[in-house]
Amino acid sequence: RDCLLSRGLGDVYKRQYRSAVDSIARHIAKLSGKHVVDNQNESNRYSKLNRILQNRPNPYMSSFDFLYKVATQYFLFNNAFILVQKDSRGNLTGLYPLTPASVEYVVDTTDEMYIKFLFKDGKTVYFHISEVAILRRHFNGNELLGDNNDAIMSSIELAHTQNEGMREAIKNSAQIRGILKYQQALSPSKLKEYKESFMNDYFTMANNGGVIPLDTSLDYTPLKVTDVQIDTPQMEIVKKKIYDYLGINESIVNGSYDENGWQAFFESIIEPFAIQISSELTEKIFSEREKAFANRIVFEASKLQYASNQSKTNVIKELLPLGVLSINQALDLLNLPHVENGDERIQSLNYINKKIANAYQMQDKEGQANEGN
Repeated sequence: RDCLLSRGLGDVYKRQYRSAVDSIARHIAKLSGKHVVDNQNESNRYSKLNRILQNRPNPYMSSFDFLYKVATQYFLFNNAFILVQKDSRGNLTGLYPLTPASVEYVVDTTDEMYIKFLFKDGKTVYFHISEVAILRRHFNGNELLGDNNDAIMSSIELAHTQNEGMREAIKNSAQIRGILKYQQALSPSKLKEYKESFMNDYFTMANNGGVIPLDTSLDYTPLKVTDVQIDTPQMEIVKKKIYDYLGINESIVNGSYDENGWQAFFESIIEPFAIQISSELTEKIFSEREKAFANRIVFEASKLQYASNQSKTNVIKELLPLGVLSINQALDLLNLPHVENGDERIQSLNYINKKIANAYQMQDKEGQANEGN
């Protein structure tokens, strides 16, 4: 499995890439999974399936940890694997993100496809493809897996090489300050002794005058030391390439995004991931009969979560009188606590059903006709 962080790159670029992936994963981890049935008005929010999706996908992870880990694997390796564990009756019992060292698709003698996982501890495990939900990114060159990260590697490796050269230049400029030459031949031990004595006498704060007296036995040639400047523009270019590769901008990483920036990030990164994981878990959790009865998994998040208070207020003003939002849904938008009977919907009397309006108008016309008679 290819990973940008496993190729010995410099710490600077590791941190930049990891911080970008961390920002994406933290927002994705806020998604809420839900089992819905399309031909019903509302799913059972207290069902075991919803408890697994929303609270504890497996005994070792919360729903936040689960989604964070899946998203991290997805953006680091361009592939993420989730073991869909079921009981003997075919009911879901747990969801486990898998972190293999290598992955291989194999086919048995009956043409059934399995996935061979080799883990870091050396263990090899085979799972039927129906037991594993698979999320792929950059799904192009390979028929079954997402492509590797070679598209960004050349730029990062070049920048890393430049940084290594700069590091050596900084070391050399800080270490070599001059050349001290003695006129007579000295043993290595004596040279070291005289050098230490010379430095202690003249390269300390005690030498206030800054003057070095020399006799004919030695010559001292100072070297012109030039400061090595850190190539900040180059670092910024690489950082921008990393962000472009992941499809985000710096405001998402440092948390300075505004309402428009969040909406763009949600629609370009979070929403496609939510659609992909919803579709894959629906396929792997439910039987064909259950899918035929419109059972499916959805992962949702409020698009208005990071909208300004003014925008939220305008939405509430427009939608609440239409009965589109309940009182508690409106309170959720404002991050306020629920109230009693808040799940009820209210509607302005300015809006009525079309059939009622037609009946009213017809009744009015009949009344006018009777008066005319």
